[in-house]
Amino acid sequence: MRPGQAAQAESRDDRAFTWLLVFTFVLFLRPQDVFPPLEVLHLAEISAIAGLLSLVAGRLRRSEPLTRITPEFAAVLAFGSVILLTAPFSLWIGGSVGVFTDMYAKVILVYLLAVNAISSPKRLERLTWVLVLEPFRR
Repeated sequence: MRPGQAAQAESRDDRAFTWLLVFTFVLFLRPQDVFPPLEVLHLAEISAIAGLLSLVAGRLRRSEPLTRITPEFAAVLAFGSVILLTAPFSLWIGGSVGVFTDMYAKVILVYLLAVNAISSPKRLERLTWVLVLEPFRR
């Protein structure tokens, strides 16, 4: 890989990765607990949506596929399919589908963002630092 290509590959999905960092920061550090007026803004949802939109826009702009299908991502999708396919056999169908739409669909979307935005060891290290700093907020 040429030096210019390496820099270009690192800058791919930069905005999506930045929003992933913001999402992780908001999710783990919970600034809305310190400043209650922030609670009405739903910062985690906004940052996750912004990251997904940035990811899709960048991929479309570069004419790339919308996502990389890794074995792990395929497993997450397969597990979601199992949830939906077994919902008709549950005692409370609406509750089963509700768990999927309220919780697991969000897991799939955030995982999609992470799989595509964490594209280098440096990015993984940066995300890890956000996670490591979380216990020190108290």
